[in-house]
Amino acid sequence: MNLNRSASVLLLVLVLLPAVGPVRRRADRRSAVSQVGSPAAPEVLRLWHEANNLSRVGKYLAAIPVYERGYGEARRRQDARYVLRFLNNLGSANYQLLRYRDAVKAYLQARALATSQGDREMLAAIGSNLSSLYFEMGEMDAAAESAKRVLELPAGASAKYRPKLLIQSALIEMEQKNWDRATALTREAIEVSRAQHDTAAEAQAWNELGNALRLWKRLPASEEALLESFRLRKLTHDERLHFSYESLAELRLRQNDPVSALAFLNRAVESAAPLGPAAVWRPLYGRGRAKLALSRLPDAYSDLAASIRNLKDWRAEVLPADAFRVSTEVEMHEVYSAFIEAAGRLYRQTGQMRYAEDSFAAAEDGRMASLRMLWATSDLPKQLPQEYWLTLSDLQKAEAAQLSAGPEDGAVRRLRVKLAEMEAATGLELPAALVDRDPGGRRLLEITRESLGPDGVFLGFHTSEAESWLWVVTGKGLEFLALPPADDLKKDIGDFVQALRQSSPEARVLGQQLYQRLFGQISPSGLNRPTWVIDPDGPLFELPFGALVEGAAPEPGASHYVIERHAIRIVPGVSALLRPPRSDWNEMFVGVGDPIYNRADPRLVRPKPSAVSSTVEAWGADSAPGVMEFPRLFGSAREVDSCAKIWQSKGAQSMVLKGAAANKQELAQALRNRPSVVHVAAHMLFPPQETGGGMIALSLQAGSQVELLSDTETAGMRAKLGLVVLNGCSSGQAAVLPGAGLMGMSRAWLAAGAHAVILTRWPTSDQDSGGVFLSLYRLYFLHRAYGPVSFGVLLREAQLEELHAGGARADPARWASYFCVETN
Repeated sequence: MNLNRSASVLLLVLVLLPAVGPVRRRADRRSAVSQVGSPAAPEVLRLWHEANNLSRVGKYLAAIPVYERGYGEARRRQDARYVLRFLNNLGSANYQLLRYRDAVKAYLQARALATSQGDREMLAAIGSNLSSLYFEMGEMDAAAESAKRVLELPAGASAKYRPKLLIQSALIEMEQKNWDRATALTREAIEVSRAQHDTAAEAQAWNELGNALRLWKRLPASEEALLESFRLRKLTHDERLHFSYESLAELRLRQNDPVSALAFLNRAVESAAPLGPAAVWRPLYGRGRAKLALSRLPDAYSDLAASIRNLKDWRAEVLPADAFRVSTEVEMHEVYSAFIEAAGRLYRQTGQMRYAEDSFAAAEDGRMASLRMLWATSDLPKQLPQEYWLTLSDLQKAEAAQLSAGPEDGAVRRLRVKLAEMEAATGLELPAALVDRDPGGRRLLEITRESLGPDGVFLGFHTSEAESWLWVVTGKGLEFLALPPADDLKKDIGDFVQALRQSSPEARVLGQQLYQRLFGQISPSGLNRPTWVIDPDGPLFELPFGALVEGAAPEPGASHYVIERHAIRIVPGVSALLRPPRSDWNEMFVGVGDPIYNRADPRLVRPKPSAVSSTVEAWGADSAPGVMEFPRLFGSAREVDSCAKIWQSKGAQSMVLKGAAANKQELAQALRNRPSVVHVAAHMLFPPQETGGGMIALSLQAGSQVELLSDTETAGMRAKLGLVVLNGCSSGQAAVLPGAGLMGMSRAWLAAGAHAVILTRWPTSDQDSGGVFLSLYRLYFLHRAYGPVSFGVLLREAQLEELHAGGARADPARWASYFCVETN
C-alpha cells in the first residue's frame, strides 16, 4: 500500500479561522486567514462568528447548522460575499467530519459563486480544498486539475497557499511515479515555507519528501527527511505527529525492520483512535502488515479485520461519482489482500473454517462495491442536469480527437473531471443495505450455497503479488486453496492464449498444465459439478476457461476441453448471484452492423458543397484533418441480417441498424423498446493512454466523425435489456483494475441494466464471425419455450456445436474467444 498518502497534506481553507480542530485521518488540514472586506448585517456577523468559534475548537457538528442558518440569512439579505464564505466554511466543516458528499456539494456551489463574483482569493481557497478532497479519494486527475486552476490564478490570489499547493502537487506526482518532479516540488515547498515562517507546512514538506525518497528507494535520504519532519513536529507539539509515526513505520518496513515499524505503528494507532474510523484504518492496516512480517498471525488478523470494519464505514462516505468509487476500490484492494493473506496462513496453520469464510466475504466485499453501487443508482439520469449530457457529448468528441491525434492533450481528462464533479454534486446516496460493517462471511456463504443449486460450484479467485487464492463453494462445503502469485499466473495464461490463437499443438499441453495449476487441488465432489460459476480476478479475466484441457494427459483420447463437461458462467462477484432474477424485456432483436467507416463508402451521403469547409470540398480531399476512418466490415452486415432472420422466423420483432442508421440516436431509440438482445458487430477502440474502458465505433456521419459510444455514455443509459453481444475487436479487453473487477464495456452495460454481456477476448475475423450466434439464437428459442434461460449456458451449447462440427470450426482459436458475463 502506498502509505505516502496516509500523511498527505490536505489544504483545508476556512475563512477567518486561524486554526481548526482535530486532524482527521491522513489529513494535514490547516486553515488560512482571508479577510472579509465589506461590513455585513449584525445577524449575519453574529452567525458568522458563532459558527467560526465552534469550528475553531473542533465542534464541527455544532457548527454546521449555524453555517447553514448563516448561509440562508446572507442569501435573504442578498449579501453575496457572505453567501460565498458561509458555503466554503460549511464545506470545510463537513470535510472535517468526513461527510464528503456534503462537502463537495458546498465547494462546487461556492466555486460557481466565486467565479461569478470574480473573487480570486476565494477561488484559490475553494480550488485548494477541492484538490485536497479529490486527492484523498484517490482521483488524481481531478486533484491535479483543481490544483492547476489555483496555480494559474494571479500570484497575489494564491501566494499564501503556495507551500501547501506545492506539496499537493508533489503528492500527485508521487502517485504517478514522477520521482524527480515530486522531490523538486517538495524541496521548493520547504524553502517557501521557511520564507513564510510556516513551521507546520515545512514539517509536512519534509515528511512528503521522505515519502517520495522512500518510494524512489533512496532510503538513507528518506530517513533524514522523515526525522527532520518528526523533529519539527515534536518541538512544536504539532498534532499531526501521528502521520510522522506512520511514515517512519513504512520506512522501517521497507528496511526489513518490522519490530521498529510495529513500535511506530502502535503510537500511530493510539493517537489516531480518538479521531474515528476513517483516521484509524490506515495505521491498523500498517500494524497488521508488520505483524504479518513477524508471523504474529492472530494479532495481524485481528488488526486487519478491524481495519476493514473501519474502512467500510469510511467507504460509505466516498463520493458518489463512479470515477471516485472505482479509484477508492482500487486503493483498498491491498488492504483486503493483506487480510486474505493472514486468513489463508491461519487456515493452513489451524484448519479453522472461520478463516476461510471471513476471507471469502472480504474478497467479495472488496471487489463488488462498485457494481453494487452502480446497480443501486438506476435513477442517475433523473438527477443529473442538462449540462451533464452536454459535457458528456463534448467528452465523446474529445475522445474521438484523442484517438485520431494520439497523445492526450488534457481535454479528455478535464471533461472526465467535470462529469465526475456533476455526478458528485447530485449527492447520490449509498443505500443503507450496502453498508455492512461485519466482515464475517458465514451468512454470505450460506446465501451463495443456496443460489448454486445441486449442480453448481462457485470458483472465486483472488490474485495478489505474494500468493493467490481460490474459494471453492458447493451446496455441501467450502475449500480454501492457495495458488501461484499473480505474475506467475499472468505468464502462464499469456503463453496459453498465444498458443491457442496460433492454433499451435502446444496449446493442449499448456491448457492441461494450467488446468492442473488452477484446479488440481480441488476435491472431485467440487470439480465434477456440471455448472462452474467463476468469479475471476486479475489475469484470470484473460483466460478462456472452456479451452483448458481436463484429463490425465493432453492427448485428445485421454482428455477433453473443460467446456465439454461443464457449463461455464462468468459472474462479476457473488452479488451477481443474489440479484433478483428477471426477464422483463420484450421479445425483440436489435442488430447493429456494417456502419459507414470511411469516405470511400458509397453509402455515405455527401454534404452539399456550401455546407462544408472550404478546406475540404465535400470531403473530397485526402488531407481532411482529424477524420477517423476504418476498414468496412462487410461480414458484419451478413452477421446481423442472418441473426435477425432467426428471430423473424419465430415471429419475433427485429430491428437492424446498418450503414448510416448505425448511430447513437437510432440505437438509443431502439433501447427504449427494452429488447431481449442487442447484437453489435463493429470495431472496438481502446485509447492508447488507457483513459477509458473502450468505445464502440458507430457510423461516420456526413461532415463529421465516426461516432464513438464510450463506456462512460453506456453506463448512463439505464436500459432494461436481456443480452448485449459485443462481437468486435477484442471487445472484452478493457483494463482490469485490482479490486475494481470488470471494467470496460462489460461493466458499462451491466451498469446500464443488461442481464448478460457476451464479449470477445481477442479479435474475431469479420469473415468467420456469426456462426456461433446463429446457433445461440436458435437455441434461445428452443430453451425459451421451457422457461427462463441462462445466456452463458446457451453460449456454451453454441460453442460445443462449433467444436463438434469438426474441421476449421472445431479450432478453439475460433470459438474460445467468446465469453459471457452474467448476473442472476
